[in-house]
Amino acid sequence: MLLSLVLDDGVTRVFINTEGDRHRISKELANLIDYISTGKVTDDYTRQLDEEVRELRNDTGKGVSYMTYMQTMMEERAMGFDEGTIYGREQTTKDFAIKMLKANKPYDEISEFTALTREQISELAASIHRVH
Repeated sequence: MLLSLVLDDGVTRVFINTEGDRHRISKELANLIDYISTGKVTDDYTRQLDEEVRELRNDTGKGVSYMTYMQTMMEERAMGFDEGTIYGREQTTKDFAIKMLKANKPYDEISEFTALTREQISELAASIHRVH
């Protein structure tokens, strides 16, 4: 039986019950499960897989390079998420300030609720007038 589980780290892990019922799976999958359990090569696919595994085990640089790449990708994804969150908050703040400007609220009140400076509020007010 195969079970996929996606965790919050962006990695998909597949758990394989190597002792499960094999009547509902293909011969190829059963061969793969045997290879995972025992390391025994039983067909062309597991032979190719075994060759790749042996090559990777003998070349630590490839494994380290791959892990470094994956770590970099995860860090860049997290940075992109953080940047998007910041942008979204800034945009929400500006949208709120614009609504307050349209409701003729005083700059001091807008600044109090949005933490925008008078200069930033003036720029938003000017942009509203340029659009209309």
